[in-house]
Parts: sequence; C-alpha cells; structure tokens
Amino acid sequence: MVRWWWVSCLVGCSAPAEVLLAPTQASTNGGTYDLRFEAEPQPFLAGEAGVFRVEVRHEGDVVPSAELIIEPWMPDMGHGLSDPVDVFADGDGWHQAQLTFSMPGYWELALAFDGSPGHDGLTIAYEVE
Repeated sequence: MVRWWWVSCLVGCSAPAEVLLAPTQASTNGGTYDLRFEAEPQPFLAGEAGVFRVEVRHEGDVVPSAELIIEPWMPDMGHGLSDPVDVFADGDGWHQAQLTFSMPGYWELALAFDGSPGHDGLTIAYEVE
C-alpha cells in the first residue's frame, strides 16, 4: 500500500494533468523526463500478456538508472491488478514490463519516476479489448 500511495501522491498531488490515451511520446507532469512508449499488442487484449516499454530521457540524454513504478488502475471498476508490476531496466534508458489486464475497458497506468534528475510522474491510459 505504501507504494501505491507514493505513486498516487506523486502523480496526483501536483496540478492535475490530462490523461493521455495510448500515447507514443509524452513528458512527465513536472517536465523532468521526456518519454517514448511502445506497447505490444496494440490494443492490449484482456487476459493476454502484453509488453509495455518506456524510454526515459532528461534534457535529451538517456537516464539509464531511473527507477520506474507502474500502477495499473481501472477507474470504472475501482480496482487495479492483483500483483505488482515488475519493471526491468535495460541500462540504455528503456524500461520494460509485462502487463496482463484482467478485463477489457479503460485502464490508466500511473507512472512514477525516481532518478538523479528528480521525482516526477505521469498517468497514461489504454483501452483494453
């Protein structure tokens, strides 16, 4: 529960930002990190494992040591996933997680970053079929 609170506060305690649906690029709410996203399959399919990848940059440079926490949440149903999401960094700025959404619909991914440039976050969303 402490982890989710940290992500919720990090993403939600700053000025509200628009939730981006299936983005390929974005910046974190505070502008600390520039991100590039890859997701496969597109769209995600309920009950099937998908791969979510994020490249993390700060002022144009890759941030290989940034920690990323991903918290999936389905607002319409008031639940997330039963297991925490394991995120693996490749050392070249890319972070990868395997996601298996339990049901179709609108899902939000709260992303929390912690690295030498600072703490920042962003919420993005995907429609799962």
